[in-house]
Amino acid sequence: MIDVECSGRFPSGLGRDEAVSLVRRVIGTSGDWKTATVSLSLVNDREIRRINRKWRGVDRPTDVLSFSYPRIGSGQVPKSGDVVISLETVRRQAKTNLRTVREELALMIVHGCLHLLGFDHDTAARENRMFRIQQDMLLGTGFF
Repeated sequence: MIDVECSGRFPSGLGRDEAVSLVRRVIGTSGDWKTATVSLSLVNDREIRRINRKWRGVDRPTDVLSFSYPRIGSGQVPKSGDVVISLETVRRQAKTNLRTVREELALMIVHGCLHLLGFDHDTAARENRMFRIQQDMLLGTGFF
């Protein structure tokens, strides 16, 4: 079972239930995360900037941050992670990228969840792999 806890106001076009389903679909692709708790938080630029500064030492807002917490002990405690998304940044990026807010938010949810699963885009090869999986998931769920 993948539990998803949500906070923040979801925009019209992508409601809380649809976001939870998307998180479960992405996280559920990993056999290592079959039992998990994921927190999905929609915040403003000020809040994500504060978190970015505290945990990454980067003093600016960003679109999405992900924090994965390892399973402790013999596996009885589920894996858990946090995905924090700035809705203000999502709205700006949607305009810039000629997407709807719904599409851009779905992209950030998938992107953040893939980071929880260990994907990254720190090299060209890893970026290509992560972005291909991201695109496939979005196409498979009807967001793109």
